[in-house]
Amino acid sequence: MIYVVIGGQYRIVSSYKSIKINRMNQKGRGSCLVNCLSYCLLMAVIMYSICSYWCSLNWTLPKSMEAKVVTVEGYVASLPRLSGRAWSFYLHLDRIGKVHVSGKIKLAWYQVRRAIHVGDRWQLLVKLKRPRGFADPGAFDYAQYLRLQGVGATGYVKAGAINHLLCSHWQDYPVGRLRAYLARVIGRSLGGDSLSGVITALVVGSRNGISQRQWQVFRDTGTSHLVAISGLHIGLVFAFIFLFINAIIKRLTWIVRRFPSKSCALVLGFMGALCYSILAGFGLPTQRAVIMIFVFVVALLWRRNVSVWRGIALAFCFVLLLHPLALQSPSFMLSFFAVGVLLYSFSGRIFHGQHSFAERVWWRWGRAQVIVIVGLMPLSFYLFKQISLLSWLANLVAIPVVGLLVVPLSLAAILLLSISKALSQIMLWTAVKVLHLVWNYLLWLSQQHWAVYHHTVTSWWMLLLGVLGVSIILLPSGMPSRWLGLVILWPIIFSKSAPPPYGDVDFTLLDVGQGLASVVRTEHHLLVYDTGPKFSETFDAGEAVVVPYLRYMNLTQINMLVVSHGDNDHIGGAASILSAMHVRKIMTSVPKRFTPRKAEHCWAGQSWQWDGVQFKFLSPPRGSDFTGNNGSCVLKVSAGKKSILLTGDMQALAEEPMVKHYKNILASTIVVAPHHGSNTSSTIAFVRATHPKYILFPVGYLNRFHFPNPEVMHRYQSVGAKLLSTATAGAITFSMRKDAVQATLYR
Repeated sequence: MIYVVIGGQYRIVSSYKSIKINRMNQKGRGSCLVNCLSYCLLMAVIMYSICSYWCSLNWTLPKSMEAKVVTVEGYVASLPRLSGRAWSFYLHLDRIGKVHVSGKIKLAWYQVRRAIHVGDRWQLLVKLKRPRGFADPGAFDYAQYLRLQGVGATGYVKAGAINHLLCSHWQDYPVGRLRAYLARVIGRSLGGDSLSGVITALVVGSRNGISQRQWQVFRDTGTSHLVAISGLHIGLVFAFIFLFINAIIKRLTWIVRRFPSKSCALVLGFMGALCYSILAGFGLPTQRAVIMIFVFVVALLWRRNVSVWRGIALAFCFVLLLHPLALQSPSFMLSFFAVGVLLYSFSGRIFHGQHSFAERVWWRWGRAQVIVIVGLMPLSFYLFKQISLLSWLANLVAIPVVGLLVVPLSLAAILLLSISKALSQIMLWTAVKVLHLVWNYLLWLSQQHWAVYHHTVTSWWMLLLGVLGVSIILLPSGMPSRWLGLVILWPIIFSKSAPPPYGDVDFTLLDVGQGLASVVRTEHHLLVYDTGPKFSETFDAGEAVVVPYLRYMNLTQINMLVVSHGDNDHIGGAASILSAMHVRKIMTSVPKRFTPRKAEHCWAGQSWQWDGVQFKFLSPPRGSDFTGNNGSCVLKVSAGKKSILLTGDMQALAEEPMVKHYKNILASTIVVAPHHGSNTSSTIAFVRATHPKYILFPVGYLNRFHFPNPEVMHRYQSVGAKLLSTATAGAITFSMRKDAVQATLYR
């Protein structure tokens, strides 16, 4: 239900029977002109942000310098993070080679013998490439994230005598050095407590100490915003300082006679909030919060009745002027949308005071949590592919405890450092003990199997329809036909992606870098072939690519997981997939790697049929001594006259017997190149026997093996195959129907 108001202002109260429509006094032409100019300014700022995004205001590494070893000079521009044996940090460039540039790059430095500090100026020998990430439906867009951070290249430091510290002075990056010092103080004071990283994040905005497990709990309970210094924490600091200063100044008559106490408190409160945001790194969330407070303070000092909606619009414009690319940030969209939902739901409602304390608490606090969950549901499905069903219970406890106890105690401890280190440590210890109580509560909530509902809204029209649905649901009580909102939301919440028809197949080769992961889908069944690599103890392709893709497609069950062999780039993501998805059966050439889970060995000749589609293993031969790459499970999927051949990392030794025994059935529409296009595979006999229409190379961008091999590519071109690579195309999807084969390249 949409109300268009022209020439007046209206107010909706909480009961349909008591709606009061009050037309305000007509304003003059000057007011209309101001409104028109305001709207023009808003549109101009939005257009400026969009143009800035497309024009790429930030420096980006030229393609001619990719994968080349160059010398750079610059300042460490972030708090370095030590993970395993590697430091990672941002470097603000002064020079690259002999060219002066002003840009930012992200570097990893392995096995360095000395600590890296923010503000240090280094000369380094590095190997760089342009910002890049996995390109898959549903996966995190790392390249977009780097672009929003102003990063023009990523790479690593190579060993060499040229690497040396040029200078290190306190005057260089003083705020960054202060943040690093406070982070070290917190770490030493808390003695390696498991939640010390969360306290550090609340004080200086550095999330380096928060583990992946902790992030998962925060995401599952909808409390990630608690460890991101944003509107909640900045607003609380402003409120505390305002109340404290106002109470003191009221008792100092000689100041009150000259300056209003509230005006002084407002200015000092804003200065305190600004200092806290600078200490936290002055990231985009803190910028939004500070600008909103600034608009609020100016309105009060100016003594003008500025509507809340106009104040938000001004803050929106200021943020985009300072950070034009913010319009592409999910957190930017979510924060302003959340404020809008709360205003829409609370503005103009009448709440009579004759109620119990519990009812008043529910109206002002508990109800807000439910409103935010319902109001942000479509946007959460669109941006994050999930909602936390228990977030209202989690935030009902976590927000007041963290905001009113943990944050004030932590900041007070920092302020007391120069007075009494013992008292500072006591306050930090108290803060972390209180945080442990909240953490145990959040941990218990996250362990409920129904805590999170995974679903994806994939199109703009579904998102807009969802916004319309929640807008109707959140209308004042007593409004007729609010149930229509549920009718609109029902297909959006429970929709599923359309499966292929009976006898047809959808196949997707995912972009997992230098590795292999693919998905085969029939009408009622799902098969995942290989799981991609594991990059570190906290990051693998199963969690980062395969599971997000399946959830993007709103799929919850895997009928069969096939892992071709035991190399990391094929089995690395299996554990994450098994923990996140229900897998009914596992087939592999290395069943012992899945103990204690039951896994069956794949052998040539095993076959089955799903929904009119034939599946058959062609290698390894039963009883053979093939291991490693040559022991890969080779699977052929046949849908009528069209077929897919999944080859793992098989090499020439295994290709020979397969070509000999299955020469008449090897011809395939699509072949995933054996061993990523290595010259140890794809013999001439194999290429001629398969004679593919499409040959797919699952390779990493600028990979160190230089796959695919040019000779192998030439062999496939000689039989008329079309060459596609995940390094350039991203995820490659084929819809194989009876009448045609349609390919979709994600990039």
